[in-house]
Amino acid sequence: MNDRDSVYLRQMLEAIGVVAEYIDGKKLTDLESDRMLQDAVIRKIEVIGEAARRLSGSFLKAHAELSLLSAITMRNKLIHEYDDIDLKVVWDTVSVDLPKLGEAIEKLL
Repeated sequence: MNDRDSVYLRQMLEAIGVVAEYIDGKKLTDLESDRMLQDAVIRKIEVIGEAARRLSGSFLKAHAELSLLSAITMRNKLIHEYDDIDLKVVWDTVSVDLPKLGEAIEKLL
């Protein structure tokens, strides 16, 4: 892992931690009814995806098990298809996928 990859992984880990704080004690219905929460969570998912996009190709290939391409795809969808966001998918991402990704990144760092 090069130094740039380490920086981007730390950015991802920080954003994952912030999302965890945002959704602590919340449910999908809270996300659906709170526009500010939606905006905050979606923005952090975009940051995670952008940091993943900046990781070196060699890192992405070596760590395919991290599903970083999924993070990049999610970022692209949120940014480019902002008018068709499925909040259930967002909720599943932040409540299931991001905690797992965070744990994997912590092990790498």
